[in-house]
Amino acid sequence: MTNLDEVRKRQWFYKFGLPDGTYTATYVPADVATIHDARLEMVRRVVRDTFGEDLSAVDAIDFACHQGWFTAKMLDDGVRSVRAVDIRPEHLDDAALITSVLGHDKPRTSFQRFDVDGVPNGEGIRGQVFFVPPAGLRRRPVSGA
Repeated sequence: MTNLDEVRKRQWFYKFGLPDGTYTATYVPADVATIHDARLEMVRRVVRDTFGEDLSAVDAIDFACHQGWFTAKMLDDGVRSVRAVDIRPEHLDDAALITSVLGHDKPRTSFQRFDVDGVPNGEGIRGQVFFVPPAGLRRRPVSGA
């Protein structure tokens, strides 16, 4: 079974566009899924306002990366690298699978199991762009730089 076959047999939280023009099957209702695109556009606006159009020197960290939606989108937008971080190994597996199917090479992506809440003040976390889950999903804010 190919990685693309593996992607196709799963239900995803996000609607990823696949290289052959099809999309992943999602378990999120269509009217709810529109929030993903809205959030993405908000993030893109801030990233572009901060770094400009050329993102080739920008390194991003995607906290609580889930299935790699923001990881893949920022790679599509041209960031130099994304470090995808999540506490759940199955989320990291999903993110690694989808980014590989989407053609993102490993030198630009890394996946790390990491409990942000277990690290005082975000020690050891370095990057220029941070994607952090909504406050309701975290026990405390990330304050490290």
